[in-house]
Amino acid sequence: MSPRSGGAWTPSAKSDLVKEWDDVARRMPDYLADREREEGARFVGIASDGLRWAVFELAGGDLAKLKETQLDPEKPDLFLAWLDGAVALKKELPPDPLTIRLELGQDSVAYRRASTALQGLWARLKDEPAVALKRQLWAQLLKLVYGKDVESDALWFQHTFLVVVAKAIAVAVLDLREDDPRQLLSGRAFEAAGIGGAVESDFFDWVVADRDGEDLVRRIMARWRSHASTQPFRFTGTSPPPRPKPKKLPRRRRCPKACGSSAPASSSGTLSPKPESPLASMR
Repeated sequence: MSPRSGGAWTPSAKSDLVKEWDDVARRMPDYLADREREEGARFVGIASDGLRWAVFELAGGDLAKLKETQLDPEKPDLFLAWLDGAVALKKELPPDPLTIRLELGQDSVAYRRASTALQGLWARLKDEPAVALKRQLWAQLLKLVYGKDVESDALWFQHTFLVVVAKAIAVAVLDLREDDPRQLLSGRAFEAAGIGGAVESDFFDWVVADRDGEDLVRRIMARWRSHASTQPFRFTGTSPPPRPKPKKLPRRRRCPKACGSSAPASSSGTLSPKPESPLASMR
């Protein structure tokens, strides 16, 4: 089982992936369907000849290629990061741009799996007034920030995915026993735990207006909860910064109340004499 995939993976080894591509396309759907039926979970399939690697999933019963790459012996770290994004080899993730991009970016296996579902959801829901209004308000805010129209379906799907992932990670980190996607995206799961103002309803909860969208969010929640249960959330290679020591402010000496004066005290603690007014010497 893959703790960060929300499902699992099944391999298919070939001697030459290019020559045996048709065989993969013929057999892989049955492999995936059998495993998903047996385990009751979503699977990805990986076909490789050791040099070329391809990742697949079933989409509506048909085989869909998610991503492929070719091993570069000069860049093993890049390949391992790519492979980890598909099968979650590592329990801990270094907080570097490569890891973030390959785990959650547009080219990540996780996002490509989600984007297929999001495209189908949007096609069904985009004409509903409440959903269309969320998209319109989101687009207006983007224009306000960038000074021009930058919104697109691809950006809408990516923002939706990242917000759902962020909220799912928050639930997992806080160990909140919440399985309802609507409760998650609305923030009510956090309010019930006494946490206010951290997670609230926003533009991107449109996804749970459809049962398939709820299933998608539930799979994302399961992925990150499973990861949290196998390894506490923390980034490798980092440690919390040392807490700054409070600065000591110089103590301000004041005249005792008994003296009836607010004149500053001298360094010896006695009352400093009040300087004589220049006018006094003229008298």
